Amino acid sequence: MTRQRHGVMAFGGTFFLILLFCLPALTQEKRTAQETAYVGADTCKACHPELFEAFRKDTPHWKSYEDPKIPPERKGCEACHGAGSDYKAMNIMKDRNLAKQNGLIIYENEEAIKALCLKCHKKDNPYHSVPEFNFNIAWKSISHYAPK
Repeated sequence: MTRQRHGVMAFGGTFFLILLFCLPALTQEKRTAQETAYVGADTCKACHPELFEAFRKDTPHWKSYEDPKIPPERKGCEACHGAGSDYKAMNIMKDRNLAKQNGLIIYENEEAIKALCLKCHKKDNPYHSVPEFNFNIAWKSISHYAPK
């Protein structure tokens, strides 16, 4: 075997091994993003009916939930708590840390909640006009307990 051919084979073998070990890692993020899906507030309602009913009475948010122009990531429970497909299972939801590891977003303080609110409650919202936003008033109308 010539030295040049041996070098090409060694490079090809090395490249194949690198590809073999790195390809799963390179595709993991894309695969996870594709598999994580918004399940809708009706799914949340199955275990949190009282929160769902309170949400339904909150007219502005309910209107946005029913608006087909607004994408799923901007409405319902998952607009604040993240896409539910990875944490909706009962065995995951019963374990707060496991639910967080699987995508459930839980806010540690009111400043974090306010920052989230301001993503939608701004004058240049592309889906609907938002009146002047007062977090203290708004939070009183939508705050809910954290299930244990």
